[in-house]
Amino acid sequence: MPCDWFWGRTIDCWFRHPRWRAPPFLWFATRWRGPCSEGGSCRWAPSRRCWAGRSSFSCFAEASKAGRHPGPGFDEGGRPVNDVSEGVSTEPEALGFESVAARLGGRGVLNGVSFKVGLGEVVGLLGCNGAGKTSLVRAATRSLRPDSGRVTLGGLPVQSLTRRALAARVATVPQDVHVPFPFRAGELVLMGRTPHQSSFGFESASDLAIAREAMERVGIADLADRPVDRLSGGERQLVLFARALTQQPDWLLLDEPTAFLDLRHRIDLFGVVREFAESGGGALVVSHDLGLAARVCDRLVVLAEGKVLAEGEPRDVLRPEILDRAFGMAADIFDGPDGRPVVVARLAGDRVRRRLAPDYSGPDC
Repeated sequence: MPCDWFWGRTIDCWFRHPRWRAPPFLWFATRWRGPCSEGGSCRWAPSRRCWAGRSSFSCFAEASKAGRHPGPGFDEGGRPVNDVSEGVSTEPEALGFESVAARLGGRGVLNGVSFKVGLGEVVGLLGCNGAGKTSLVRAATRSLRPDSGRVTLGGLPVQSLTRRALAARVATVPQDVHVPFPFRAGELVLMGRTPHQSSFGFESASDLAIAREAMERVGIADLADRPVDRLSGGERQLVLFARALTQQPDWLLLDEPTAFLDLRHRIDLFGVVREFAESGGGALVVSHDLGLAARVCDRLVVLAEGKVLAEGEPRDVLRPEILDRAFGMAADIFDGPDGRPVVVARLAGDRVRRRLAPDYSGPDC
């Protein structure tokens, strides 16, 4: 359902409504009124009588009876076609990348990347610096528009969704975020409830409880009253992770979430991600920690030069020849106590000698 007050929808209604005659200074007066009792789609109506004495405008009912379509972006009943709650797609619920290609600064960063992240699984995204991992996360959140291919959410292109609908289903934890205003940690976490509120709404008791639970789950409840600009890098990263959980999304996109964390907090964070997947969510985790990724992730996707080099279970992906091509390093692979692979990189001197060899053709990480 659209938000109660939203300028974009109001302006759309001005052009599409068959009986809209209010002057521009009354655009703000329209708000959501629910389904039409006349069989139409009275989605939008003024909140009160206007100054000119006009009564509330019915909606799309007259247009439907006259055989006129409400306009682009709406179905025959006047419902937004990009409302993911309508269930217009019959494809399995998944975050899909379909032949995604993109360029930044004239350089190709993604070259035909294709894979899916389903609900109930954790997928690890590996690759050396500049392989295209962050660009792929940005494409999923519409921060980067692909030159070709598409990113889908439950079969629907993410470009067809409103930002509010996308934010209600996908939460992102970036590598780092600059917060220009000294918000308190609790306030920043509570912002995760924004997609579930009206544009000018206030947080409810339920929103506060959800934010508090997320902070306790991550272990930062004691940081709630501290300004974000006075937190360490690791503490700030945990605050962003708690904010993502507060959104109650279907998918988590985590871009190196453990970069500033110590070993204990890395294990705790990955444990929460694992619990999130077991409760029915999906997660895409960008990580350079191959050992933790192997223990937590159901599948691994390795990128090299903007392409998918390997995809599959950790045992099938973490192999010496694949790591050599992806990272340009020699590594030894052992079986851990749980049967999952353990990666031990060889000394840097061996790697430097290999890269100086005339026949070296690996990545320039």
